[in-house]
Amino acid sequence: MAELRVVVAPDIPEIIERINPHLRSAGFNPTYRPTSNEVTCLEALREHADVIIAAHGDSTFGAGAVLKLLRHSSFSIPLIVIGERAGERIAAQYGRGGAETYLPYDELDQLGAAVREALKNHSNPATDNPDQSSHGSLEQRIADLEVANAAFRELDRRRSQYIYDVSHELRNPITNLSMGLFLLQRDRERRTKHLVNLKAEMDRLMNLMAHVLDLAQIDLNLEPRVLKPVDLNMLVEQVIEMHRSRAEPDGIQLIFEPSSDLPVISADEQQLQQAFANILVNAINFTNAGEIRVITAYLADQDTVSLQIKDTGIGIPPAELPRVFERFFHGRIVGRSAVRGTGLGLSIVHEIIQAHQGKIELESEVGQGTTVRILLPVSPVT
Repeated sequence: MAELRVVVAPDIPEIIERINPHLRSAGFNPTYRPTSNEVTCLEALREHADVIIAAHGDSTFGAGAVLKLLRHSSFSIPLIVIGERAGERIAAQYGRGGAETYLPYDELDQLGAAVREALKNHSNPATDNPDQSSHGSLEQRIADLEVANAAFRELDRRRSQYIYDVSHELRNPITNLSMGLFLLQRDRERRTKHLVNLKAEMDRLMNLMAHVLDLAQIDLNLEPRVLKPVDLNMLVEQVIEMHRSRAEPDGIQLIFEPSSDLPVISADEQQLQQAFANILVNAINFTNAGEIRVITAYLADQDTVSLQIKDTGIGIPPAELPRVFERFFHGRIVGRSAVRGTGLGLSIVHEIIQAHQGKIELESEVGQGTTVRILLPVSPVT
């Protein structure tokens, strides 16, 4: 089978699931490099990809964004666009923009032939010209500069987005505080109610600022991690007991099943407490009744400990799962609930676990609940 290096945009597993059978049946042995933004796409192209397959109509980083990127870069790699049936006009627009072809999902059986034709059209016969190596070296330097420039643009975009998000999140509680003070002055008969609302908004504002400062400390490494021996079972039990009085009045059982052979791990105890507390508070907030079951385990073959938090809450729609660790992300169901979070809790958890060289996985089903699984090395590499 012919080796084929495929850049995929956007980074959605369903795209690879769609195209993989057709490429293999056409005699290719594909390897995939999913990309989610300009930087990761340029990095993938620099690694000598053979073809790009991008989805039309994706709002994150799909075919349109890839085409625009190719027009402003030095890479000459064939682009094949796939998507729902969009009509001749859309296909023609991609063709004029430089894409090889547009294939609807119900015609992906033609993908293998389309890839072969695209590779044929973009083939560059090799020569023995001694100047070829210096030309290739220059192209490599240009590609490196393009990746670096894209990284700077992405960093600037994220900084601007972060400032916008913080400003937006601050505006709501500040506006509500201002309105509450106005009502307190005008409507003294319901003074107690207005004070309760003001207290709630003030708590929300303080919580938001605390989370923003936590992320800033992590990003800037203002408080370097202090690794020391940590008994994870004891840490989990302490956090559970701190939140039991908040859960049980709402009919939520907190159940802890500690592993008897769990080794002591090397970690920053304060950061792990914060990470677990954020997950537990989320589970309590979005579980109307039922239970939250916490389980620890030791995976001896990986020298890793596992911490699993499983709730019977409202769950998360499949389309939102890839975004749950994004900063300031508020899900559709969460937005309709009475709980008003900061949208930063899981982002902080993600950063802490990554800093400990661990992994965090999340599974969820609407109406059934959510399971968060954290894997931590017993002795992280320092």
